[in-house]
Amino acid sequence: MADFRVLETAADPPRLSYATKMVGAELEWLETRGTGIKVAVLDTGADTKHPDLQHLAGVVDMTGQGPEDRNGHGTWCLGAIGARGKMTGVAPECNLYSVKVMRNDGTGSTRDIIAGLEWCLANGIDVISMSLGGPKPVEPRYYEIIRELYSAGALIITAAGNYGHVFPNDDTVMYPAEWPECCAVIAVDIAKDLADFSSRGAQAEIGAAGVEVWGLWPGGKYAKLSGTSMATPVIAGASALLQARSVRRHGEKTPPAILRWFMQYDAEDLGTPGRDREFGFGVFSFARFAGGDLVPERPAIDLRFEVGSKKYWRNGVEHVGRTAPFIRDGRTFLGLRDVGEALGCRVDWVPPKTVYIKG
Repeated sequence: MADFRVLETAADPPRLSYATKMVGAELEWLETRGTGIKVAVLDTGADTKHPDLQHLAGVVDMTGQGPEDRNGHGTWCLGAIGARGKMTGVAPECNLYSVKVMRNDGTGSTRDIIAGLEWCLANGIDVISMSLGGPKPVEPRYYEIIRELYSAGALIITAAGNYGHVFPNDDTVMYPAEWPECCAVIAVDIAKDLADFSSRGAQAEIGAAGVEVWGLWPGGKYAKLSGTSMATPVIAGASALLQARSVRRHGEKTPPAILRWFMQYDAEDLGTPGRDREFGFGVFSFARFAGGDLVPERPAIDLRFEVGSKKYWRNGVEHVGRTAPFIRDGRTFLGLRDVGEALGCRVDWVPPKTVYIKG
């Protein structure tokens, strides 16, 4: 099932999402924008009338509900990869295909997903983006077709899942992302901090922005969404750029294992040194960003606290802190951890008397 959160819709989005900027796509566009690389998005279909998706190379439906996107998830993911219009995706000149395997309500069957993957194999797809997942499938054909695609040269980019906030200490990477042939993508925010919802686990491989990211929405609109679903097509688009560069420079495509190695090698190592269960190998980008170019899109923060109450409001949304503000000698006091976490920062106490606030 596709799992995501719609945060805001608008008619006039930024030309580039901060996720596209963070992955450094513009730096590659001087050489290639993904020309000639076939990218398939297995999702809820496409808004074929969206002005930013008028160049789709093809639309296919495996659900029996028609290829149009009545959900929004598929349109968003397609745009993150190849939008051309008010917004520009990571690889805007790739040959982009919509393969509808998820129903209009966001649910899907293994049978339809397998059918979509078999279509990809028959049509020589180079990069497959799958912002979907669930428990380990019982149908052996699912894993068989994944292995066949990988052997045929397809790079399979998959969402790790959105269960990190529910089971932070457990391995919650979903299938197909759990399979070694798939690249499991985790989500970070604009400060490259791990999204609280992002699933953790040994198969976590590469990170990209997936928190409050603008993208396409049905009806010619645009929406800001959060989820590992949002980070996945960013890495799929980056993979298309890498493959297009390989063809341009060497006249041939690079095997998926080598493309994955390149992303692992060049990822910005975050968290525990080396591969870890939260960030995988780190956040991939064609260049390092310290945040300066991204700061303008950081949302404004409006905090309201009330003396004597643990409740506080961030941009009008109620939260509960650890301690209540209090007044002493005419001055108001509030715990450092409460302030830091309310601002979206990471707060760490190192005994005996050091406090770090990052963000």
